[in-house]
Amino acid sequence: MVSVVLPVYNGATHLAEAMDSILCQTYPNLEVVAVDDGSTDSSLSLLQEYARVDSRVRVLSRPHQGLPAVMKHGAGASRGNLIAHQHQDDVALPQRLEAQVDHLQSERLDVSSTWIERFGASQGLGLYPTDHEAIRRELVFSRGMLSPTLLMRREVALDDWSADRACCGACEPWVHLASRYRLGVVPRVLLRYRIHPGQTSAGLAHCRTEAKRELGLRHLRSLYPELTSEDEEAMGRVLASNCQQDRRALALAARWLARLIEPTDEVLRLRMARRWLAACLASAPLGPCSWREYHQAPPRVRDAQPRERASLLLRSLLRRPMGSRAVPWLSKAGPPMQRAKGPSATGDSP
Repeated sequence: MVSVVLPVYNGATHLAEAMDSILCQTYPNLEVVAVDDGSTDSSLSLLQEYARVDSRVRVLSRPHQGLPAVMKHGAGASRGNLIAHQHQDDVALPQRLEAQVDHLQSERLDVSSTWIERFGASQGLGLYPTDHEAIRRELVFSRGMLSPTLLMRREVALDDWSADRACCGACEPWVHLASRYRLGVVPRVLLRYRIHPGQTSAGLAHCRTEAKRELGLRHLRSLYPELTSEDEEAMGRVLASNCQQDRRALALAARWLARLIEPTDEVLRLRMARRWLAACLASAPLGPCSWREYHQAPPRVRDAQPRERASLLLRSLLRRPMGSRAVPWLSKAGPPMQRAKGPSATGDSP
């Protein structure tokens, strides 16, 4: 059985759509464990109505304690040997659970995730690296998967230190999950992720720049024990989006970004290529050498569009980093880690 844990707090506006998307799944053996976290709107009564007409729905109610406590409570009360996450404002596609159960079993995984489609205040696709090794490498920079897409074995969901905190967007639990369990992502869009001011994930804890830098470097050291102090300095500046000290450091950053690429995962390659362009733009104050180093890097990390290459050339000549207003006619495309490239395979946001 799959137990879908649904945390709810003042989510009446979109709750029916989320519930219907779960109850209409093609996977037949499921239950919904809806945990109301002290809502003050009509969420609880709406959940109770669903439970009255559908025996697969169980409703738990508790005083407001926040998302981590709610997810832990829901997982502990669930009956399934597999546990899925779902947020009150997102919409699961009908084949989501069936595809993830098959993926988890066929690939012998502990945690399965999916690609997403953003809708609402912003639109686009969120693509993530798909195999375990590629996800481990992506974790140097970002989470590598999104909490409301997760399906996991029961023992993973009950891991007090990881699964309940990972649902809040914190960075470190994902590294912990990858070190103890086998992760994978279904290369299909199976969840529609709603973007709006009151969404479940709005305001949750995210890594601060310095904490993200330190965690990224620590994880990089665990992947590559031979990392030198020079390597750490260069990659630390990439993680913090800072200008490199000199041309040699920029070249070191290129080599490490190229090394992190898993050859079989195109999404990971695109993400590292965007980071290489961002590193060169941040290092434009070094002068034309930032332009030259970009083009001397391994081909697999060079993916810039003509407009972006023109922006890098002009900014390196002017010694102005990305974000300055020196060339406003070139800035319309936005920062490289936010610009979509066809289906969005880049960036650290959902």
